[in-house]
Amino acid sequence: MSNKAKTNAQGDDQDRYQGKVKWFSEKRGHGFIQIGDEEVFIHRSTLLAFGISKLQNEDIVNVALIASERGRIVETLYGVERPPIPPELMADTPDEWEVIADVKFFNNHKGYGFIVSDEVDEDIFIHFRVLEKNGLSSLEQGQQLLVGLEDGERGKQITTIRIYTGGESKPDVILEEPPKKKSAASKTSKKTSKNAGKDNSKDKDSSDEA
Repeated sequence: MSNKAKTNAQGDDQDRYQGKVKWFSEKRGHGFIQIGDEEVFIHRSTLLAFGISKLQNEDIVNVALIASERGRIVETLYGVERPPIPPELMADTPDEWEVIADVKFFNNHKGYGFIVSDEVDEDIFIHFRVLEKNGLSSLEQGQQLLVGLEDGERGKQITTIRIYTGGESKPDVILEEPPKKKSAASKTSKKTSKNAGKDNSKDKDSSDEA
C-alpha cells in the first residue's frame, strides 16, 4: 500500500505523504515521521508554520517532502490527526487498587519519565513499555492518571495505567528548580550598601554631637 496521498487542493504537483509520528522532542525542536520503511526528519519550524508547536507519538500526519544532504525531510505539514484514546483506557473514578497520579514529566524521545501521587511519598518511574502494554503511546506533563502499583526492588512499580477524566489537569506540576545562587556582584552591591548605611549613621552621630 502506497503512503503517497493526492496532490494538494491548490493544484500544484507537490506530492503529499501520510506518516505516523515516531517521536518528537519539544525540547530539541525536532523529531521523526515513519513513512513506509523510511524515517523522515521534521523540524519545529514546520510545525509553527502550520500553527502548532508539538506532535505526539502515533499522530498521523500529511506532509510534503524535500530532498536534503541527509535524505528526505518534511518541507510542509498539511494536517495532523490524533487517534482517539479507547474508552476502556479512561475513567472518572479510580478502582480500589488504583491511585490518582500526575505526570511530573515524560520524555517521549527517551521513553521514560516520572509521576507523583499523594498516596506515595516517592516519585514513581514510568517507562514507555508500560504505556505500550496498557495501550497508550505518550503522556503530557500535568496529565492525570489512574495507576495500579506494586512493590519492586527499586520502589513502587506501575502495573496498570489509565487516563483519569474526573479531575482537572495540573500543568504546574514540574521538576523542582534549585534556588538561584546570589551573584558575586549582588553580594558586593549589598555589602557596599550596608557600608554606606554605616557611614551615613556615623555622619549623623557626628552631626548630633556637634
